[in-house]
Amino acid sequence: GETRIANELLQRGANVDMVDNMSMTPLLIASTQGYSEFCSLLLAHGSDPEIKYPVTGGTALTAAAIGGHHSTALAIISAGADINLEERNSPLSMACQEGHLSTVLSLLQCQEVKAQSSAMNNAAKANKAAIVDILIDHGYDPEMVRLFFHFNFSFLTSIFRMLACMEESPL
Repeated sequence: GETRIANELLQRGANVDMVDNMSMTPLLIASTQGYSEFCSLLLAHGSDPEIKYPVTGGTALTAAAIGGHHSTALAIISAGADINLEERNSPLSMACQEGHLSTVLSLLQCQEVKAQSSAMNNAAKANKAAIVDILIDHGYDPEMVRLFFHFNFSFLTSIFRMLACMEESPL
């Protein structure tokens, strides 16, 4: 996160997408830590926002979403990262799985997110009812949960209704 030093190195011609012994670039490393200013600097110097992690195949945007670093995710998106690059491990899907509500909201407001059944699936599987509700409010099909889980959908709907009633009339 030493932005001043990194800027000086980049000004002197350092390779912005240089890889370390684990095949990680500075952008991939900075995104996992939530260093939004550092990510912006790297991206401004031409770092590729679509470079993927060597093992998982996720991008810097996905790493920011997993960590709940919504300002970092926004910095990466503003540099041109594709929010719809991958379905299964998409940034939205990973933020849903981890329960990062503010990151989910940021991702949904950034650009047109293609329908991603894995986002609904991950939110439901992680018992993130508030995120499931947000996805439904954004046009996601609640029936997608039933396609992934082989249990009674009316039971899940009842739980969501009960939670809604509890929110409306707290104890």
